[in-house]
Amino acid sequence: MIAHDAMQLHFWGPSGISPKKSDTMIRIQAEDIDALHEHCSARDLVHPNAPLHEEPWGTREFAILDLDGNLLTFFQPR
Repeated sequence: MIAHDAMQLHFWGPSGISPKKSDTMIRIQAEDIDALHEHCSARDLVHPNAPLHEEPWGTREFAILDLDGNLLTFFQPR
């Protein structure tokens, strides 16, 4: 994890559990999660298993897959 001012990036590498499938994940802190979610939804980018939702650790988040199959999760602290 790296952080600077209001920005945070969280990196997870492949776990080795599924060698034929990428399971790299990057978490990106967003300022206006609702506007970003609306932007991504309008372009049919939101991952069907990761719609905008609240997590028990105090974030609202959703995810998309990039063209290489990496999971990009956008989050905003509540």
